[in-house]
Parts: sequence; C-alpha cells; structure tokens
Amino acid sequence: MVTIQVFVALILWVLHGHAVNGLAIIESNLENISNANHLEPILSNDKYPSFKLDNSYYKIHTDPQVWNDARKICNNEGGYLAILNTDLEARYLTSLINGLYPYSSLDDSIPNKYFIFIGFHDYFQNGEYVTIDGLNIEKSGFNNWSPGEPSSPGVENCGSIERNGLLNDYFCDAKSIFICEIPAKQ
Repeated sequence: MVTIQVFVALILWVLHGHAVNGLAIIESNLENISNANHLEPILSNDKYPSFKLDNSYYKIHTDPQVWNDARKICNNEGGYLAILNTDLEARYLTSLINGLYPYSSLDDSIPNKYFIFIGFHDYFQNGEYVTIDGLNIEKSGFNNWSPGEPSSPGVENCGSIERNGLLNDYFCDAKSIFICEIPAKQ
C-alpha cells in the first residue's frame, strides 16, 4: 500500500509540471517548486495518510460524514476542514482526490462522490460565504466557483470542492468525504 501511495505521489508530482531527467529536476513554469517533498505521503497510525504542501498537512477522509461531524473530526485531529487559499492548493488537493480516491474506489453509500467537504459555509448570512475561521471567502485567496454556483444559498449552506477543483455549496446534512488541514509545526 505504501508503495502504491508513493507511486501515486510521484505521478501527481509529474502531473504538476515537474520532470525528472537523470538526477536533475526541471522546475514547473506553473509554480516555483524546488522539490517533491510536499507530495510524499506522511504515514500515520490511522488509515488515512497525510500529505504535505507548504505549511500544512492534508488528510482525505473517505468515511462519509455530515459537514458538522467532519468539522469535529478535523478539530479532534488538531486541524480544521481545509481552507483553500490558492489555485495551487485546490489543484493539489483535487489531484490527490482523483488520483488516490477515484469514484470507483469509494463506497456506494456516499450520496454524491463528486463533492468533498471543505471549510466554508454561509450559516451566519445566506449567500455570504465565510471560512470556518470567519474570513470572507473572497479574502481567503480562493474564490473560484463552479459555473452556476453557489446554486442554493440558504439551502445548501456548507462548502465543498468538486473533483474539477472548483467550489460548490452543498447540503450540510448530506454525507460526503472531506479534507482536514493540519498546520505543520514550525
């Protein structure tokens, strides 16, 4: 299993625009990334490995939960539901999701395998989306919605990312897979 995860991480690294030529690493023109350490899985004692990007670790939980239960699980792990701050972060997470957990690998009991809970909502004011730490989503750094979204403010109050890397509002009481973000200790 670890070999497969490392192999998938290597493929994701190559898909992000890096290439290996002998021992030389050619940097991507998308981002100035100097090595692939951020794609190496960090093994943990539980069934969900963590992956590091910049100053955060990410855990993709494939045991579907309602949004609030997912939030509590992330809090208990020392983190929070992932907050997207950059396009790179969104691409990285959707690459992990699509590479490690394609539709066919997920349990059929998941109502919609296309949406993954992350940390934003409009609980306080319908149509005003904020991150779980209270920052307006426009100011969080990533505000790229899927076409036609948000589609149901006041009905679909919880945040998700689609497998295409774009934001979506989703039903809080629907069960979905989710991503926890855990800050790296400095």
